Amino acid sequence: MWRFLLLLTAVVAVGAQSAGPQPIGSDDVITSDRIFLKYPSSYANFTSDAWKLTENDHQLILAITFQASSIVGQIFSVRFIRPDGQLEALITAAISEGNLQIDLLNGRNAKILNKPLENVPINIHEHRLALGINTTSRSLWYKLGTAQDLNCEIAQPIDISNTTVVVTAGGGGQSMIGCVTLLAVSAGDTETSPSSMGTAIAFRDIDRCPDADECTTRDCNTGRCKLLEVPTCDCYGTEMTGPNCRRREFFILVFFLSTVQLRNNDENDETSAFLRYTPWQPDQQVSRIAMEFKFSDADAKEGILVYGETSEKQIFKVYVVGMKGKVMLDEENIMEFELRTDDSLFHNIIVRFSPGTFNLYVDEVVQRRHFNESLNFTTVQFGAPIPTDVSEVGVTACVKNIYVDHHDIIDLMMSNNDSRVLATKVRPCIDEDLSDISGIKLFSADPLVVLTSEPEIATAAEDDSASILAANLFPSPANKKKQHSMAPTSCEKPNAYKCQNGAGCKKDSDTEFTCFCRDGYIGKFCQFSK
Repeated sequence: MWRFLLLLTAVVAVGAQSAGPQPIGSDDVITSDRIFLKYPSSYANFTSDAWKLTENDHQLILAITFQASSIVGQIFSVRFIRPDGQLEALITAAISEGNLQIDLLNGRNAKILNKPLENVPINIHEHRLALGINTTSRSLWYKLGTAQDLNCEIAQPIDISNTTVVVTAGGGGQSMIGCVTLLAVSAGDTETSPSSMGTAIAFRDIDRCPDADECTTRDCNTGRCKLLEVPTCDCYGTEMTGPNCRRREFFILVFFLSTVQLRNNDENDETSAFLRYTPWQPDQQVSRIAMEFKFSDADAKEGILVYGETSEKQIFKVYVVGMKGKVMLDEENIMEFELRTDDSLFHNIIVRFSPGTFNLYVDEVVQRRHFNESLNFTTVQFGAPIPTDVSEVGVTACVKNIYVDHHDIIDLMMSNNDSRVLATKVRPCIDEDLSDISGIKLFSADPLVVLTSEPEIATAAEDDSASILAANLFPSPANKKKQHSMAPTSCEKPNAYKCQNGAGCKKDSDTEFTCFCRDGYIGKFCQFSK
């Protein structure tokens, strides 16, 4: 048994050198060799008739190689499915805070493995992992590279005989990011020839890790090498930055951070805080826009996150109001989304343009739609809109991992003083927190008021802030009374911000005012459509 386990770990692996992924087309055959898991949503399910366990079989052994670019996420899982379609057992192998974590669950999703207490750290290099289970002896064992074999006891009886085996690369709701190769699977109690030729039965968000090429000699640490004019490192998702993805994102120097603060206070300042990227013409056909952000105040979440202009003078923008947001191209609503309710973590947004498809990843939720536009971005701006005659507010937030394709925008600004990046009013975050920053808040607790034909109802709404703040920001228009607008009063600010789209305006003080939005509009200045 142990001799065969060592044989599996010695199977020659195709190296998962950190390199640029090769896109998978609709006609490509998905194999278990060199799978690139792109996102936490990535997975690829494989099965094979050669992996089926008979009624006399109680053992399975498999071997994989993997190289992780993330410090958390599932590497692979093995499901044992009974003939009636029910789950008998599930093995998971994951990275948890940089350590290998192996678990065994029964059909009721309860953990039943007694494991050694020692941690097995996972570093930036390629690892080879062998794992075996025998339910007759109630044992599970695994070996990482040349490290010591680790033995675990199965605490409750399970029976994997007469089951179908499904091996999943990634998955689990939070896949690791990186490369995985399934080397070999041996099913049954006899030492038969191992097989790795599984058939893909389902997959999502995967590409191929590359063959050996010029990127093989390019040092990208845990990042990925892309063959552009010259081999170039893409550090996205690694928490590292720099030309070789070896510089820490946080606290690079005293005030030299990759987590920065964008503070926009439209009440008192005419200038906005933003990061603007102006791509060179060959780079204008963007395939990925990404950012992570954390708002400063749970009661003040509103504004532009991404604002782009195209060569056709189209406006692309991503904005949020409360927990909900939209992606717009000019007046077209491309997609709506919701942020997770937990504000203690950074929110994550990834926009991907692929041929014929628009992909949006927000806080572990993936949405797709057909999209036939070909956009060439002349400008991509983060945190605030490009000034126009329409009032639109930016955000106050800590931001990090701002990428346009493989370009780390914050690193271009801070490390390289790159002429393509313009930044205004950008300051470092303090422990990724804005709570100690003094000054006037970006947003007061402005009520969202919908005008009706009875003025007294609007007046009551102004005084009832508790009920107003709980209003749905994208309500269903059904059963609504006909709305009308109130002519804006002389409460416009000196910097020409004013209530938009026919909204009413109430002057609260010499410097503050409240906009009353018509039905169908939201935002501090009623500048966003629902």
